This record gives sequence, C-alpha cells and structure tokens, in this order.
Amino acid sequence: MHDYKVYYGEYTLKHWISLLLRKEVVLPEYQRNFVWDEAHVTGLINSLQNRSFVPPVVIGAFFERGIWKNYILDGQQRLTAILLAFLNRFPKRSSFPKTEKIGNDTDDEEDTDESSLLEWNFKQITDKGCLEKDEIISTLETDLYKSIDIKNGINISALADDFFTNTYLGFSFIKPSSNDVAIQTKYYAELFRSINTTAWSLNHLESRRSLYWLKGELVSFFDPQCIHTLKLPSNARLDFVRYLALLSEYHKLKPSERSHLHLAKGFSGREPNPPIESYIENYIYHIIGEKDSEKFSSLKDIFNDSSYQNRLKVFENTLKEINIPKQFSSIIDADIYLFGLIFYIIFESQIIDPEHKSDIVKKLQMKIEEFRQDTQHSKRPAALKYLNKRIEESLKIYSEYIKTI
Repeated sequence: MHDYKVYYGEYTLKHWISLLLRKEVVLPEYQRNFVWDEAHVTGLINSLQNRSFVPPVVIGAFFERGIWKNYILDGQQRLTAILLAFLNRFPKRSSFPKTEKIGNDTDDEEDTDESSLLEWNFKQITDKGCLEKDEIISTLETDLYKSIDIKNGINISALADDFFTNTYLGFSFIKPSSNDVAIQTKYYAELFRSINTTAWSLNHLESRRSLYWLKGELVSFFDPQCIHTLKLPSNARLDFVRYLALLSEYHKLKPSERSHLHLAKGFSGREPNPPIESYIENYIYHIIGEKDSEKFSSLKDIFNDSSYQNRLKVFENTLKEINIPKQFSSIIDADIYLFGLIFYIIFESQIIDPEHKSDIVKKLQMKIEEFRQDTQHSKRPAALKYLNKRIEESLKIYSEYIKTI
C-alpha cells in the first residue's frame, strides 16, 4: 500500500493557459488526442460563463529522470478547449485527419465515429515555444486552423480578456509519497483507465497505450514501427497485439493440442462471453507481469535471453523480401499472410526462404480465395471458428518454407 496526498484548489483560466504554454502541466505519452468538436468548446465556455459546475482537472505529480513532472490525468479536453477559445482557433479536420485506428475482424470494432476525430492535441501549439497570444496566433497557419464557429449562442471572438482572468476552473492534485517510477506508473495508468471508463470512452488503441506505459520498454514489441505501414480497409492499421496474443496461446500448446485449434475460447463477445479485446488485454497484462496467465507463453519462454528486436528486424526484412501487400482488402487476407509469418519468425526464431516467394504468395492467395468463396466465413470473419481456421492454414503454408536462423 502506497500513500498519495491529494490537494484541491482552483486557478483562473488565464493561469491554466500559462501552465500549458510553459509546459508546467503536460500529457503522459499514453494520453489520447483531442476528441471534442467546436460545439463542445462553446458548450464548455457557456458553462463557465454561467458559473455552472465543471468537473475539476486531475493532475498527477510523477517523478521521472530526477525531476517531477505534472501529468494531466483527466481534463485534457477541457484545458485544450480553453486554450483554443483563448486563441479563437480550431484545427481543421481536413488538415489533421484521424489516421491511427486499428482494424480487426469486424467493421464495428469501435463505438466512436473515427471520421470525426483529429490526429491532434495541444502539444502542436505548445511545442512552438510561444508564450504571447498574438505570437502564437501568427504561427497557426490559416490552412491548418480556423476561427471557431458560433455555436450554443456563444461567439468566441467576442470573449473579453477579463473572462479568462476572472473565471476559475478547479483541480485535484495528486502527489505520491514514493518516487519509485514503477509504483507511480502502475498507479497512474490504472487511474487513467478508470477515469476514462466513465468519460468519453477510449478506443482500443488508446486503452492499450495506458497498459503499454506500465512497461515502456515493451512498446516496440507490442506496436513495432514496421507494422504501421500495413493497412486494412478504411486505412485501419493492423492490430499486431492481436496476432501476438493468439500466437502466444498457440505457442504454449503441446504439439498434440495443435491439430484442432480453439484459441481464444470463451472470448466470442456473445453474451455472456467477453469480447476478444478482453482476451488481448489479458495477454498484455501477462507479458508486462501484472497478471499471470497459464494461457500464454512468457517472453522468457519465447526469447530466452535474446532480444526480440533482432527477430522483429528479420520480420521487417521478410515483409519486403516476400512482397507482403501493404494494403489488405480484408482481415481474411491479412490473417492468411501474417499469422504464419509472425509465428515462425517471432516465436520460433526461424526465417522464411525468400527464394520461394512466388510459390508462397500463390498458395496464400489460393487459400484467401477459398475462404472468400465461403459465404459464412466472409460474412462472419470474427467468428472464432473461422479465425482459428485462418491461423491453421497460414501456419501450414509457411511451415513448408522455413529454415532455422
């Protein structure tokens, strides 16, 4: 049990703006982007003008590399809205389109309308290093930013300076008694996830990032750069952790148990079973050492004392050597191409012989076409029986072309 002191108070909006610009309060690495639209911004200003209750900002002190940082745990949207209202500027959606989303077996994976979100947060203003209003505005290109429209009866351009100097927003400031980074990281990551279960819900990628933060050195394992260029329909990124979780369970099986796969059993998402996202989170918790699971292999089981980075590099090179498509037309295509490739290289430390790439691609495409012709498979690719079938067939094809590193 570790003690945390909590302090309460309030600052003027102008002081909050100063704290942001001077980077005296900052975003943790796992924090999401700005998700509010102009109506949310003007709605907040309306509430502040009417002295309505606005939830306080939650700030957490974090001791890192010999200094204390003040992380915004809850309130990024409110503080960003106040900063944008002060500047009367709003990022254009066409200039900062949301590109980072993950794709799985279904198109309704996320509840949030991703098309309405921005690939933007206030750091793109504060990183300019400007402190004065006019100076900041002069750096915000007109092709990237616009004036805020009149909504909720609020004209942002008509706000007087004394609104920002005489209006207050409260805060809760959490100060841990321990400066142990691991203890603080665990506490704040879990607090962040807890806060956001009752707020604007996190999408899966955002939720996982708060877990990755628990063991930052594994971010490149869970989310390697080489996978970012591989896309599913709607420009969704491939979900690499999904592949790792399923193949980790497969790796843990005895050879006699691998003939008829039932991976992720009990995680169909149909009541009363939890969705596969819960299965993936269980895997992440297992790997970072927070919640052990008998279902998955450990990193030590897979890599012994060697670095996973070496195998990821082999994987990256193989993607190029075999000419793996960068754009997949469906999750069926992606799974057939990738499950076997990831397993034999990442989990088994073997390589795929590029001399046979024509034969490999031919067999992969034939299997993809076979599954596409199956109406039920095409309509319900998320069904676990079809997912397991894709894993089996991908492994079978690649097994014919492997050799030990």
